Amino acid sequence: MKKEVLSDVATLAAPQLERTHCTRCNGSGTRGGFACMTCEGDGAALTKRGQAARAYMRSLLVKRAQEVTVGDVIHFTVGHLKIASRVNRIDILAGANIRVRLHGVRKKTGDDIAICLPIGRPVSMAYTVTELQVIRAKVEAYQAGLTKTGEVSRKPRITAQAA
Repeated sequence: MKKEVLSDVATLAAPQLERTHCTRCNGSGTRGGFACMTCEGDGAALTKRGQAARAYMRSLLVKRAQEVTVGDVIHFTVGHLKIASRVNRIDILAGANIRVRLHGVRKKTGDDIAICLPIGRPVSMAYTVTELQVIRAKVEAYQAGLTKTGEVSRKPRITAQAA
């Protein structure tokens, strides 16, 4: 079963964010012998609509440390590993800077794990494949409702799939 879940995540396609031909490198992906900084070597850059949709997607994938509740599944960073675990305890640490300590349990070993973060720091949430598919649909629907400048449109936009 574990292998099935991993293969599902591996085949899960990212949202189709709107892109356009990169004007800085003319679509080659390189500029002056180095990877283009605008498109990161891809040859295509996000449009304003795509950038707004990406920002919306990121807002769905993270929570601020103070918004995390017991029972949420988050990514704990342990060394160089990112481990998904359910939060089982939250401590508020008072002092000059208020911090939040989130506690979980490492599934493989059963060891306690914890991270300590400033209150406003974003925390990466861990989602199931089904939840990620719902988020993908939300992001694509949100992008479809944006104008070319990346602002929310007053009129619904008709996509090629709907037509």
